[in-house]
Amino acid sequence: MIKSTLTEADYIASHRLFRKPTAKTRIYDLLFCAAISAAVSYYVFSQAQAGGKAVDLPLPLPLIVFVTCFIGAVLGSYILTRLIYIWYEQRLRKLFRTDKTLQAAVELSWNAERLQSTSEYGSLLLPWKDVAFVRENDGYILLYLTAEKYFPIIKANFVPEQLQDFKTHLQNCPKK
Repeated sequence: MIKSTLTEADYIASHRLFRKPTAKTRIYDLLFCAAISAAVSYYVFSQAQAGGKAVDLPLPLPLIVFVTCFIGAVLGSYILTRLIYIWYEQRLRKLFRTDKTLQAAVELSWNAERLQSTSEYGSLLLPWKDVAFVRENDGYILLYLTAEKYFPIIKANFVPEQLQDFKTHLQNCPKK
């Protein structure tokens, strides 16, 4: 059994892990940027040939326009996601400060069948078979109940033997 209290920094860090894009998501983002670049490049060159006159364009020019559009799309999407994440972190801070159940001390205990979390606001019994998948980094373990709902576990509250015991129960859960 361990005692844990979620701090604002832990709450935000666990959400960072939750929102961290997977390799599949990054590939989709790059393909989207390439599609946008190809569409803009096609539009630029179709306008260059407007009016029924065939215009001879040097070969590297279409490639230069495509690469420029692709770099612009990648940089634009990166800047946009950073701005959205700044707004998202502000919302998380506000949510953490207003929701007192997140700030309550929690006692965690586990056995071969389930994880039990108890606080002054109630208890949660989570059978290991109901964990959809697990994601972890150096500081946190996230037990996903669904694709959009997770239970954060702070690794710093464990002694190494407890952490190893806890991880043995997660071996059958799929990793994300």
